[in-house]
Amino acid sequence: MNTKTTAFLALCLAGLVVALVFVRPQPQRSVGISNPVPTALTVHDLFEKKPGDITRTVVELKGKEPWVFEKKSSGEGAPATWRMTTPLDMPVASYEVERIGRDLSGLKYEIKYAKGEPGTPTDAQAGLTPPEAVVTLTDAANAASTVEIGKPFSENETYVRLKGSDAIVLAKSNLRKQFKTKPLEYRDTQVFNFAPENITKLEIIDRANPSTPVTYTFDKTGTQWMMQTPAIAKATGKIDEIVRLIGRLRLSQWYEDGKDRLAMFGLEPDPVTIRLTVDEPIPEKKEDDSADKKDQGEEKKDEKSAESPPEQKFKHSVHELHLSTRSPIGDELKVYARVDDESMVGTLVKTTAEKFMPHPSEWRDMRLITSNTDAATKIEINVGGTSTILALKNGLWSFESDASPADDAAVKELLRAIRDMNALAFVDAKPDEMTNFGFNAPQADVRLISPGEGGTDRITVGGYSDPATRRVVYLRHNESLSIAKVKVDDVANLVRSASAYRDRTIVQIKPDRLQRIIITRNDPAMAEGMTVTLEPRNGKWRMTAPIEADLREDRIKKIVDSFADLKGLSILAATDENASVGFDKPAVTVELTYGGSAAEGGGKDSAAQNADGTIAPEMPVTIKLDVVDHGGKFVMRRQDRKNSFEISMDLYDQLMAEYRTPELFTFDVAKVRQFSITNGAQRHGFTRTSSGWTYDPEPALPLDAKKVDNLLLQVKDLKTERYKGYSVTDLASVCLDKPQQEVKLQLDDTTSPTLLVAAAPCGNESAHFAKFGGNQGVFTLTDEMAKRIQPSISELEKK
Repeated sequence: MNTKTTAFLALCLAGLVVALVFVRPQPQRSVGISNPVPTALTVHDLFEKKPGDITRTVVELKGKEPWVFEKKSSGEGAPATWRMTTPLDMPVASYEVERIGRDLSGLKYEIKYAKGEPGTPTDAQAGLTPPEAVVTLTDAANAASTVEIGKPFSENETYVRLKGSDAIVLAKSNLRKQFKTKPLEYRDTQVFNFAPENITKLEIIDRANPSTPVTYTFDKTGTQWMMQTPAIAKATGKIDEIVRLIGRLRLSQWYEDGKDRLAMFGLEPDPVTIRLTVDEPIPEKKEDDSADKKDQGEEKKDEKSAESPPEQKFKHSVHELHLSTRSPIGDELKVYARVDDESMVGTLVKTTAEKFMPHPSEWRDMRLITSNTDAATKIEINVGGTSTILALKNGLWSFESDASPADDAAVKELLRAIRDMNALAFVDAKPDEMTNFGFNAPQADVRLISPGEGGTDRITVGGYSDPATRRVVYLRHNESLSIAKVKVDDVANLVRSASAYRDRTIVQIKPDRLQRIIITRNDPAMAEGMTVTLEPRNGKWRMTAPIEADLREDRIKKIVDSFADLKGLSILAATDENASVGFDKPAVTVELTYGGSAAEGGGKDSAAQNADGTIAPEMPVTIKLDVVDHGGKFVMRRQDRKNSFEISMDLYDQLMAEYRTPELFTFDVAKVRQFSITNGAQRHGFTRTSSGWTYDPEPALPLDAKKVDNLLLQVKDLKTERYKGYSVTDLASVCLDKPQQEVKLQLDDTTSPTLLVAAAPCGNESAHFAKFGGNQGVFTLTDEMAKRIQPSISELEKK
């Protein structure tokens, strides 16, 4: 660059600086519009006289129907609020509507284009034919002002024109962001617009069972809420919480036309309806004390002051909140809701909605007694004319008659049942009406004696509320004349016989002390060889007989944990006659061997000691248990004891479960050299080569290597749910003397795993019996599993 050029550029730069200082910079122009010629550099108001208190706003966006917002009072003395009246009728967020009026009535400009003035944009260039938006503001005096909004001129300026004027101005505002995209976005998120303290009645309608809905009604007297239905009782503070929550309740994510699609939102019918009765005090109108009224004289004032205060007037209204239990797709944290009879549906946070769901036990103190049942030291139980006394000594419960130990858990369960006993309803009775409730011949009479805790609590179980259905019974606390109705299931612990409180412990063996479990299943439907031995090996349980096999970790852990503290559900009468219960032919026999001394569980605390104080070697202890199906109940008995116990079906299912792992093959697909699959008379053989797989009957046939590998994976993924037997010798009995299918693998290590599959059905078995070469047991395969090893060569061909 030479000296002249440099000097020229410096001169240009200096001129540019001067222009920036003394000449007003022009904003970036839209294409096709020349630079405007400012008529003034001062800021002017768009409105010479701004609109007064705006009470109506109409927004007409190009291509959309008008949005009409009106501010009205809902009644005498009530404050005016904004609503949209067209195209939707709904309350709106006042600040959103007021912002429109405030921003437009306060518009300012610096540049104004007079019609015909040079550089003035045409209406089309300014976006005013038609306008992008037309907003009409009407004030309380019914004076209307209309603003036509055109295209944006820059990030901070917009073409604007007052309706009826020829002049176009550049308003100093980006009005593109003034309006929302759809009417529903203006919906007020606040559900109700009244003070919670003005709610005088609350109804919660539960339609969990649509055919028999339940209504919980609460009335307020002063500041106290009372339940009226389904029972008359004092309400808890939970009702106050619900009422306060209603006052700040907000919905979001509104949906239009919800009224025509209520079923889709789970609101036809709505599972729960919250109905509110509101009585809002109407402010007293102030007397006009202007000068023209003063001539009426002071005596009228004196007369008025002597009168009683005017009666307070209230605005009475009823509102409803309809709650669904259905959530929007992809948003499980919310549920649908609807307000009153509006046509739109919103969403409510699920945790908030759950607070409105029926919780009658929390709304009324329905407990039968409120004393501390854990303080009881003696329990007197009379059931069916037989009395039993349980006493607490040294922290342990026992039978007072013979000092035999009681089942601590059962006694605590009884105390807990009494403590948590809740009434469905209360019936007021007279002293001479007790026989009407069956208290002259009670089903049970339980007394809790608690020294220093109020003496004795007596619970008497009377007759049934409905002798036909026998679902609800009458209960009486002490000598109360308020008789409780309680579900039969809730008094089950009170009407149990004394034997229910006997110690129900069958075995207690710590899992790490178990050395062996032998389970023999004597089900005639099972094949031979169903006695299995399970033992821990290097910290992991395995099947050691009749074969070595891996076990399902979840199932073996579950059965081992069951023996850690196995208790019966109930005690059956002790008997020496095994045949009377069926123990002469048990369905299952379990033999447990564990390390320990005389006490089950073992450990140093219970291990025998030598004379010198050293720990004696532990001697293995073996316990045998028999299980029978006795009249539909599963009963267990230790062979060294007389008592038998009812056990759960879950425990019985554990004893009858298959413990071996369901996986059959463990080979690596990459290490298979050859394999064949035979179905009936058809055999398919495959050989791996350096270039992929070949089909043995026709090596020239091109195969898709990935599809062949996938076939191998299908074989590897074969699983069984159960074994027929672990050492089945009569293959004809399981239709494996002439198998229908055979899968044979040749692996790199020269082993040849072979799977044989029988046809189905076989006898009474609908599944396919299968086995491996050798005597590793017979297992079942579903028909779906068997179809996995029926390849189609046409599907394996390379296309």
